Amino acid sequence: MFSKHKHWQLLYIIAILIALVAIAFSLRTPIFRFMLSRVAKGLSARHNVYVEYESPRIIGINNFYFESFTAGRNTGSVSVHAAQVSAKIPVWRLLTFNLKPSILKIDSLEVKLSPTLHQNDSAEDYNAASASEKEQALNVGNNVGKLLSIRHIHRFFGIVPFLASSKIAINHISASFIQENNEIKVVSHNFSNSNGEIFSQLSVYKNGIESRVEINGHAFGSGKGINVKVKSIGSKKVDLPFNVLIPHLDFRVDSIHFSFLNQALLRDSIYTVGFAELFGIRTYHYKLANEYIDVKYAGINFGSIITPEKFSLDSTSHIAINKIIIPVELLLSNSFKPRVKVDIHTDEQDASGLFEAIPKGLFSNIDGIKVQGKTKFDLSLDLDLAQPDSLRFQVNLKPIGFRILSLGKVDFREVCDTFTYTTYLADSLTRKIKLAPLNRNYRTLGQISPYLKNAVITAEDGGFYYHKGFDSDGFRYAMARNIKQRRLYRGGSTITMQLVKNLYLNRHKQLLRKLEEALIVWLIETQRLVEKDRILEIYLNIIDWGPNINGIAEASKFYFDKDPMKLELNEAIFLASIIPNPNNYTSNFDSLGNFKTGKEDYFRFIAQKMQSRGMIAEEECQNLIYGVALKGPAKEYLHRDSIAQ
Repeated sequence: MFSKHKHWQLLYIIAILIALVAIAFSLRTPIFRFMLSRVAKGLSARHNVYVEYESPRIIGINNFYFESFTAGRNTGSVSVHAAQVSAKIPVWRLLTFNLKPSILKIDSLEVKLSPTLHQNDSAEDYNAASASEKEQALNVGNNVGKLLSIRHIHRFFGIVPFLASSKIAINHISASFIQENNEIKVVSHNFSNSNGEIFSQLSVYKNGIESRVEINGHAFGSGKGINVKVKSIGSKKVDLPFNVLIPHLDFRVDSIHFSFLNQALLRDSIYTVGFAELFGIRTYHYKLANEYIDVKYAGINFGSIITPEKFSLDSTSHIAINKIIIPVELLLSNSFKPRVKVDIHTDEQDASGLFEAIPKGLFSNIDGIKVQGKTKFDLSLDLDLAQPDSLRFQVNLKPIGFRILSLGKVDFREVCDTFTYTTYLADSLTRKIKLAPLNRNYRTLGQISPYLKNAVITAEDGGFYYHKGFDSDGFRYAMARNIKQRRLYRGGSTITMQLVKNLYLNRHKQLLRKLEEALIVWLIETQRLVEKDRILEIYLNIIDWGPNINGIAEASKFYFDKDPMKLELNEAIFLASIIPNPNNYTSNFDSLGNFKTGKEDYFRFIAQKMQSRGMIAEEECQNLIYGVALKGPAKEYLHRDSIAQ
């Protein structure tokens, strides 16, 4: 009898469970809508995100359907709209709260992006943004940092293979980005991903100009990896809309190939290996160079650990540009102790390959150079952004059996003899300066006060006679000061670098101009194409020292009405102090021409450095006058300037 009673209890329990399941099934859509409402309210309250939808329901057991779905930021920076969405999630995944769909169908997907919290945004947009967005905007400072933050990289490597292994069909995709006068639109009439095979054809419009693209790829490794090729349809290059991230950037390629496999997926950590290759690159940005840059090939092989707070490339990683291979280790951290660490140590490489890898015409001064031997490049940088003074930096390009067989377009040895230097004035005017004894303003080193020579070396490049064109310590100090000041406060250029810039390069502050400058300096110094004394002599005879004042002879006359050989210690230190900004020399004087107080520490610092190096005696340092009295045309110029104000 007991067993019979137990049997009925079991039947009751089963009946109750069936009834509960039946009730849940019949109420599945109301429950689904209730949960959606809770999620939407939470997103709005915590993340300033809105979610709107029409007719959400569950068809069958595990088919989720929306008649219309819209989501976005309340600031208007991002919005996503789909006419219809249907997602099928296997029951076993639902039971484990794994919401990855096995089948996803979307009709008419529309994505709109616009800048947010940028310097041109309205105050209303800023005030509407959440506190976390404001903090991120202040810390990062621009769209590039926001869109390419470590958290976004972490999400990309985690989600893309995950979605690529699902069956996805999207009928018509439209994505647009509008920023000031810049409009980008991407349209695809179909996107499919079936059995891991990915295919789509896109039309990319940049300000109304179309380029067509085909995407082929596949997912592998049980959804942990993806392999994708992107190529242009027709003769045009693929016009990539990277100016969404970096304004004014024009970046085009013939094709792209990338692949990665997530070998280890932990809760917050991804270890991934892969590669990315770009073929037939053509790019332009005014901060890079004055002309388009053409690169046949660029790629990266990487092993990477990615967490929400850290991105790193391990020792298996390397970058390739044309024929040059560069091993690289990298660490980026945006945790409570933001940190950047870079280590590059190449093997010995054929030196001719280094110069052949430079796109033709990019470094015009060395076009056609022929070399032999090998080079080895080493760079180490470790920066704690919270403590810039702790920055560690070392860089070296080591020549091994290196020699120049023939110089290219420019023979840098020509300056060892007499030559004519052209300086550029305002309104595109030029002035030619002949560096030869026939020029009454030309001075050899022996005709210049030792005070002036030593003050300039101390102020601009203390290791001038000891390094080979680069001062790692000086560059490290300048970089740390720039980070603390949050602006370009010091350049870190040596005297040789300044001279090369003046003689051979334009004055635009461009990245590739700095690289060309560095390479020319390396050639001149390591191959001793120009001796140190001659470098200093040219430098002192051509540099800007005031309004249309070039060279030490003109400067001595303009400021002190004397010959350079007769300059006193305080006058020499003053002239050295205004080299970074000579046209602003008037800021050192009041309206009556008296030297202002406030530069005593600078005068004292330079004099003490000169004494410690044996350039002046202790008595000269102690008797130094902290200031100068203008006696030349500069005094009248200062008087006219004060009247004009």
